[in-house]
Amino acid sequence: NKKNSVVDLKDIINIIKNLYVSRDVTFFNNISCIIIGEKNKLIDAISAAIDNSLYWNTGKEAIEVNIAENNNFIDLIISDRGPGILDEDKKNIFLKKYSKSNGNGIGLYIAKNIVVSYSGELFALDRDGGGLKMVFKFKVSKSNVWLIYMINKVILLMLSMFKNKFHYLLILMLFSCNTIKDIDSVPIEIEKSSTELMSISKE
Repeated sequence: NKKNSVVDLKDIINIIKNLYVSRDVTFFNNISCIIIGEKNKLIDAISAAIDNSLYWNTGKEAIEVNIAENNNFIDLIISDRGPGILDEDKKNIFLKKYSKSNGNGIGLYIAKNIVVSYSGELFALDRDGGGLKMVFKFKVSKSNVWLIYMINKVILLMLSMFKNKFHYLLILMLFSCNTIKDIDSVPIEIEKSSTELMSISKE
């Protein structure tokens, strides 16, 4: 269920940093924020936009990846110093098989579809001084889902510290008490963890 998938954007950016550690990409303001989306798909979407910017970047400046809070959304902006594009092409670049780089025209098309499927947006803007900005708008998860997500992390950390069945059952009860009232909004990741805890407690 797409609406129940949440992830910390900071975790995503840390992974992407490692993917581009040898490339000319600079990251700014990597804040921790729970957004709606599945981690691997969002990594694919952001990476596609970074790859596009790297291809077109003709200046000496590094590609910049900036993150900023914007009401109920988090803006992730990838900026390059490439030739830019015409206004009429700012929507075309997200069409399937549309390409000006002799590529397959799939990368940005898939990226936009991923982001939109999680109630976000992806669009292109001119950059002051020349170049292009690819703007991702990720929807921030509701506070109750964020709380459950963090509780899950703490519980799994505690789980790794204890080995006997009594502690497993105690942690499971704490987990259940904090999530059963919000079961409709429990992320997929937490549901999986709950199932794992159940199976352990029955041993």
